[in-house]
Amino acid sequence: MRADEERSASPTPVQKGLVPQVAAQIGDRIDSGEFGHGDQLPPLNTIAATYNVSRATASAAIELLITDGRVSRPRNRRAVVGTHVDPVVPPSVTLGAQRVAAQIIADIDSGELAAGDPLHVNMIATTYRVEDGIARAAIEILVADGRAVRLPNRPATVSSAQDVSETEWTAGDFSPGAFVRINAGTWHEVVQVDGRGMSVACDESHRYEQSGTSLYRQPAARPLLTLGFEQVREKLTGFQARARFPDAYAADAVQRPRRKKGRTRLAATSMSSAEVWRWRIGDIDYTATWDHPGGWSTTEAPVANAGAVQILIDDQQVTQLRVIGPTRFVEQVHNQVRDFVEEQARAFAEGGDAAVAVFLASE
Repeated sequence: MRADEERSASPTPVQKGLVPQVAAQIGDRIDSGEFGHGDQLPPLNTIAATYNVSRATASAAIELLITDGRVSRPRNRRAVVGTHVDPVVPPSVTLGAQRVAAQIIADIDSGELAAGDPLHVNMIATTYRVEDGIARAAIEILVADGRAVRLPNRPATVSSAQDVSETEWTAGDFSPGAFVRINAGTWHEVVQVDGRGMSVACDESHRYEQSGTSLYRQPAARPLLTLGFEQVREKLTGFQARARFPDAYAADAVQRPRRKKGRTRLAATSMSSAEVWRWRIGDIDYTATWDHPGGWSTTEAPVANAGAVQILIDDQQVTQLRVIGPTRFVEQVHNQVRDFVEEQARAFAEGGDAAVAVFLASE
């Protein structure tokens, strides 16, 4: 085909029937935490290849998510999760969200939910028997009321009584190198300060753990989290932080690993005594459960024998995945599950259910 003919050729049409499906699948990945608030979505070519649709269809799916308020498109950038413009919310959703938020607050006050517990959209939707949109709106109400807190790339969590500060901070109270706390157990190094607020480190690759506390370091970390002064609950000077969290400054400080991502949707849920993952291969839904080993919530040292992840179909165990090596972070177990799921998906792509059965039998 000549170049002038190529330019005049009609573009690939939008596969209208697939647009809602692709948008829903991307929305599921957002709800599962695979794409966190502020994350860029993959390029259109990648989305098109992942869901086996045209680039125009992928673009239309993103536009549908933008219309729904799930993502936004900053100028000259790919679409990102979250939006700075509040979508139009039907009154029924608002009323349902207020009811669910009230129930969650009651569960927090009764001790059913504890400070730091994650508030996943799919978990709330299942527990309180509502649609995802109502669950998502309920979380926003809790965040606005200070009963929950949210960091980029992580689900909202239940806040604690310590997450309320009556101090009226100003720019003069902070300087680069200091640390601020905006929720229970998480500190961020201050990178920049101006008259309206500050930018702080929040890169997961520079997150350190000590005594149940997370400390984000590295002044050059990207991305940065922007805070208003009113969001700060407590502050430390750099000297105070070094004295309080020596492990984070040690040469052999252990960094929390990142969660691996893959082509297969993997929904993860954290509970007080276990971790649960769900995914689908072909027409079969799988569940994996890992019970926290003894001392998991109290020890700082890695657990030598972290047990095994049970792989289930319809509550019946089909195999188990032995957790490899000393384990200190949930992400280590998550990444082993992710590798298992991707291998299983490859087996299905190559030989269908029969190949998956052989794969499970070999584990």
